[in-house]
Amino acid sequence: MLLAAAAFSCNKDKMFVYEGAPLIEFGNPPSNSYTRTVYAANVPVADSQLIQLIGRQVSTETKIGWDTLNSTAILPTDVEAIGAYGQASIPANASQGKVAFTLKPTAAGKKLNLVLKDGDVKASVNGKNMTLNVTATPIDWKDPLTKTVKPTATTGNDTMRVRITAAAARFKQDLVFDYTVKATSTVVEGTDFTFVTPKGKVTIPAGQGEGIVVVKFNPVAATRKLDLLLSPATGISVSVSRNTVSFTVNP
Repeated sequence: MLLAAAAFSCNKDKMFVYEGAPLIEFGNPPSNSYTRTVYAANVPVADSQLIQLIGRQVSTETKIGWDTLNSTAILPTDVEAIGAYGQASIPANASQGKVAFTLKPTAAGKKLNLVLKDGDVKASVNGKNMTLNVTATPIDWKDPLTKTVKPTATTGNDTMRVRITAAAARFKQDLVFDYTVKATSTVVEGTDFTFVTPKGKVTIPAGQGEGIVVVKFNPVAATRKLDLLLSPATGISVSVSRNTVSFTVNP
């Protein structure tokens, strides 16, 4: 990256600052590799890629172009630009801007290759390409996957949690995932138990990584089971080994 760098002599520090013509490049991860993993979901989700100015800030907006190149994530089928396609900018008196876009569920498993194009300033030769690897958001039930309960007339509610297992997969909007009551269940809804949270839905709030399913069990005369199965969907990846949570309800 052509950023300000420091060099040191044996007696005195010397600071060398880039004084060439201003350039714009993609902001790259700490690995200094112009690739990044981004996450799709079961609904369209907003994301963006940082761009940065090399050189001094200016008092006016700096406009630059962008395009896609040899991408398997296709616009607008899999990805949509937020704002005008191919246009990005860095605000006045700032050093950073962004290329903003919406990832659709069908983008999962594909690549979005972005390339900066010359605008008010030139794009850096070394930093004008960015590859975004679009990955399905991984979800599963959080431990414990099995639970035994013995409800009484005064027993409280029981809670199970669904989690997004990738720490970087956090979104600016609520995500709602589906689950079903498996045919292996022997409890009777309305008699043996009721859902406190909306049936068949679990919501993970914006910016968070977990959501809850809350169930209220009633006393039973014989042992019964409740098995809940996370539903697969385009844009998410449900762990096969952790897609079911089971309650054993004892009298």
